[in-house]
Amino acid sequence: MISVLRSGGTTMVPCTRKQRIYIRHDKEIHSDPTILVTTGVPRPGQATFSRIIKNSFLMQEVSIKSSEIHGTFEIKCLGGKELILLELEANDRLTVNFTHLIGFSESLKFKSCANLSVTAFACDRNFVSIAQGPGFAILETHGNYTIHRDSTIVIDPELLIAWDPRTRFRLSGVHRWRDIYFNRLRVSCNLTPGLSPLIIDSKSINPRTSANPLLRMIKSVYLPRLN
Repeated sequence: MISVLRSGGTTMVPCTRKQRIYIRHDKEIHSDPTILVTTGVPRPGQATFSRIIKNSFLMQEVSIKSSEIHGTFEIKCLGGKELILLELEANDRLTVNFTHLIGFSESLKFKSCANLSVTAFACDRNFVSIAQGPGFAILETHGNYTIHRDSTIVIDPELLIAWDPRTRFRLSGVHRWRDIYFNRLRVSCNLTPGLSPLIIDSKSINPRTSANPLLRMIKSVYLPRLN
């Protein structure tokens, strides 16, 4: 089961001799002398295009000196943003948005998946990336975040940060064919026990993105977004 270890504007990340951590280059690392920071390319053959576009391919590699057993380092974010440190156990799977994923442990695996459903086209989520445990993932939110585990919710898809690959989203408020193209876009989903949590943001990272499903569909066909 996926666990939230820490969250807030500042978070301490554990690092051991057996587990290196990778952090995006645009994030500043504060560490003690036991920590080494170099540059590395983790999992170069996994979700490659999404990671290149989202600045998550060439990353800061954080490890500890050979004389140490374990250590910690600190990451901060400003402007009302928050960090979420997640622990994924073996075989845990989580769909992540590389815009929000700023770091992960070397044991975490990734793969890209395509979704050609009408809902995916309307949400511009045709291509997504899935992280599989065991390992740690560090997510950055644009505002205050909420976690949903067992409820039915209706949300703006632009607020999605991470969710279980088995979660099924549906267009909400669609009663006639015209609703698909002209109503403000919302999606709904039913969360049941056993699914990984759904993590949503309070602010869109792309505030100028159109809420019109027709415009989103056109964009997702001709200029699909790699998440």
